[in-house]
Amino acid sequence: MPAKGTLVLAATVLALGGCSSGASTPSPSASTVLTPASSPAGSPETATASATAATSAMTGGGSSASIKPRGADSPECAAMSKVLAALTTIGLKSATGSVTQADLDAAFARDVIDAVPSDALGLLADMQAISDTLVGKTQEEASALLGDWTTPFERFTTATVAVCS
Repeated sequence: MPAKGTLVLAATVLALGGCSSGASTPSPSASTVLTPASSPAGSPETATASATAATSAMTGGGSSASIKPRGADSPECAAMSKVLAALTTIGLKSATGSVTQADLDAAFARDVIDAVPSDALGLLADMQAISDTLVGKTQEEASALLGDWTTPFERFTTATVAVCS
């Protein structure tokens, strides 16, 4: 079940926050606007989803409390789990100062984002906003940001468990 593995990975990320290597991989940061694929570009649904995700990212308003369960075999669970695995990689790599733009591209790939349920897009936007800040940081710089990264990661983890229920 994703919950046990997720909790172990989350604990690993937190535990590795004090590790150091001094490695750095600078790369430019890019952002993707999070919009569901089912809404045509320019539609009111797209504008609303984009505005909600952007507002959530700015205000930290993402919440896992209103996430609707979809089931362990659902495409939404698969998408959330794939994003969570990529976010875990980002968390682990941040402990060594080796997060790259490719890591973000893997976590926030359009095909995966399109399968994330709309009620989790705000949480995904929160994760993207903080993850963007980790690219190219040294271990020391990333370590200072991990405290801000942990809460959105925990919320996204909780939402993933809820979606997969």
